[in-house]
Amino acid sequence: MFNFDEVIDRSGLSCAKYETSREAGNDETVIPFTIADMNFATAPEVKAACLKRADRDFYSYTVPSDDVYEAIINWQKDMHELDIKKDWIVFSPGTVPGLDLVIRSIIEDGEKIIIQTPAYPPFFNFSNLKNMEILQNKLIFEDGKYKIDFKDLEEKAKEAKAIVLCNPHNPVGRVWTKPELEKISEIAYKYNLYVISDEMHQDFTFNGNYYTPIMRVFKNYEKVVSFMAPSKTFNIAGLNTAYAIIPDDKLREKINDVSSRSLMGAVNPFGLCALKAAYNEGRAWYKEMIKYLEGNINYVFEEFSKIDKIKFEKPEGTYLIWIDLSDLNCEPKKMHEIFVKNKIFLSDGAMFGDEKSVRINLAYPREIINFLVNSFKKSIEEIKALN
Repeated sequence: MFNFDEVIDRSGLSCAKYETSREAGNDETVIPFTIADMNFATAPEVKAACLKRADRDFYSYTVPSDDVYEAIINWQKDMHELDIKKDWIVFSPGTVPGLDLVIRSIIEDGEKIIIQTPAYPPFFNFSNLKNMEILQNKLIFEDGKYKIDFKDLEEKAKEAKAIVLCNPHNPVGRVWTKPELEKISEIAYKYNLYVISDEMHQDFTFNGNYYTPIMRVFKNYEKVVSFMAPSKTFNIAGLNTAYAIIPDDKLREKINDVSSRSLMGAVNPFGLCALKAAYNEGRAWYKEMIKYLEGNINYVFEEFSKIDKIKFEKPEGTYLIWIDLSDLNCEPKKMHEIFVKNKIFLSDGAMFGDEKSVRINLAYPREIINFLVNSFKKSIEEIKALN
């Protein structure tokens, strides 16, 4: 019904993924597998809704209407068995601005915050917001799977004010299980931590893995905030519309107060109409897209499993794969030069806290994924030949 095999020309659209590749010195023959957006056209219902809204000629200041809230509430209930109330929803122009807002609202100078590394690059920038310290709870790769070091997490929790989670995890692709989240909750309760959860990839799970919203684990806990959006799911991140779920009245009031003073709360008309159309009318497109991505992930995992001296986990969620290349004993700069020579531009692991790894975006038509697999294999053989 939907053509995810179509290779779409994104030139001339100021697309960040392609523009940053050019800024890195790559020519147009190099394909970037970097920034986490999909190379699929959005759902036709979303496009139609935006075109219809554009015909109204007014693009002025906008506030969410009741039907926008209803779309969010129904999506979270139907897709994730999560019951939320309208009052809990706080809009943001994106996850990163929203996370920044929450951090500025609850963290004082000199306090500490925990992130789990490797981590989404903006997490490392929290320390720039105030005079705070980032504590890294490093994930452990064991038996072909990334796991949480709970002993280390508890030690760091003793001196921290908050923990920032990412579920499903960007970049390693784990979908934290309910027992894992319950262990985190035990530590959070014990040490009175704020829990801030980036759940932007909540709608991407594959091969029977199951996503549990943090709100279903932290019931009646007043120090929890969760971020969600249709941005990743429907490939509409450029419309800058995300939302936080904040059940506690006092915490929500505190965050809204900081938001009003920073002018952070504005939303745009196209983001709102796209959200409503995506959640209300885009489910058929969404289901087919997930099946297509699952095919990409299974194919890449099968092919990459044939390559020795690299370590990775089959993504349980997100459309990203994290590859540890440390056993190749090659300088990161040289590895990236070889990848680019073979026409693929990959996310540098240094941004995520590990320079010997790369992150690869797998949300592309199968023709491009085939090219990625062949180029990656060739690159690895060339890297091995250097030793």
